Amino acid sequence: MRRFALGLAGIAMGLALGGCNLPGAQATPTLSVLDQAATIVAGTLGAGGISTAAPQAATPSPTTAVTATATTKPTLFINTDGAKCRSGAGTDFKEIASFAVGTTVDMIAKDTSDGYWFVKDPTSGSSCWVSVQDATPSGSFDLLPEITPPPVAVEPPGKPGKGSWNYSCDDTSFTAILGWTAPQGNVNGYRVYRDGTQVANLPSSTTTYTETIDFVYGSSVSYSVEAFNEAGAGPQVTWDISCP
Repeated sequence: MRRFALGLAGIAMGLALGGCNLPGAQATPTLSVLDQAATIVAGTLGAGGISTAAPQAATPSPTTAVTATATTKPTLFINTDGAKCRSGAGTDFKEIASFAVGTTVDMIAKDTSDGYWFVKDPTSGSSCWVSVQDATPSGSFDLLPEITPPPVAVEPPGKPGKGSWNYSCDDTSFTAILGWTAPQGNVNGYRVYRDGTQVANLPSSTTTYTETIDFVYGSSVSYSVEAFNEAGAGPQVTWDISCP
């Protein structure tokens, strides 16, 4: 750049001196001395294959723009079959949808403290919460807003009533047929326990449970059922069954 500037100044000086000494020279040249010098330099560079045109800004192709937009959209890939999408960030909330493994849903927000993603159910269009353990995020999910679910405004449900029930057993198996009635209060679902271990999580519309298990004749089995909502679980109704 310095060589170019000095060359341009030298050419300009030469043109200026030449213009004063040439006989019959015009008092006011068509081009100024610097313009004439610049024209000569540009011609010299052009003859050497060097472009003097200003560089043009690169224009991104439509394909590149579309790809960049697609990769930034936050989506959630369901990696657990039957993953629950609930009305709140917790297992006590009402089930809105159940997703099969491989399902992809759009992400809306996140609740990092409780470990939940807020998404849109593609079937119903409703918004619901999926546990981070059941799905893998992609895209710009780190830019999603943090939201906190509103405080719970209900009380836990009451104790279910013991409805009709029955059982049968032999030397190798035991079958229980349990029935209960809905308790007072809002119910999002029921949990069934056998000998203190949860064996089923049922929707609020289901008030029966049947199962057959391996059994040693002369043993006993204890079942219990509790109703739950977003405020937690209520008292349990129990069955203590012996098969002599």
